[in-house]
Amino acid sequence: MREKYDIIIGIDPDVNRNGVAMLDTFHAYMELFSYSFAELMEFLPIRKERADAEGDRLLVVVEASWMTETNWHGKSGDNRRQASSKGYDVGRNHETGKKIVEMARDHYGLEVKCKHPLRKCWSGRDGKITHGELMSLLEGSGVTCPRKVTNQEERDAALLALDESGIPMRMRRIEKRTTRTVSRPEATPPEAREDSTARATSTTSATTR
Repeated sequence: MREKYDIIIGIDPDVNRNGVAMLDTFHAYMELFSYSFAELMEFLPIRKERADAEGDRLLVVVEASWMTETNWHGKSGDNRRQASSKGYDVGRNHETGKKIVEMARDHYGLEVKCKHPLRKCWSGRDGKITHGELMSLLEGSGVTCPRKVTNQEERDAALLALDESGIPMRMRRIEKRTTRTVSRPEATPPEAREDSTARATSTTSATTR
């Protein structure tokens, strides 16, 4: 049985800017952030202190891509230098994620869950979710998120938090508008009108004779 939490913080680790989603499950309200590692280390203890003061159960969910050996973003067309660079970046992201888990769990005493990367089944690049898809998913699931623009790390973090919350996930239903076609009588060409008038005049003359 899934445990219930009042606040769920989803984190998509990135060596530059970590995607962070904070979901208030009671009010069905989500906030999204992009934090450097240092900013994230300031954010987490503040959220824990507030949760403790308000008696809220808080869970931190970190995407643990290092737990999945096949989580590799290289492409068959990459040359050796490109493949090496991507491998280096992936390794750095893995280390960032591990450090976040270590600090959150061991240093700040937060409850942390390492979560395998979710299945990529969206229409964005490499199967990732787009902004429009995320907004549609949140709205369909009854979750409010006042953001006009999001980046990929924030969107991935939002999926982590929403998936862990147990809130039934549904895409917003888009109603199709039906256009009613009104048929109009065809206009009579001028020649036809003149011919009709001439026939009517001829008939009238023949009747009066």
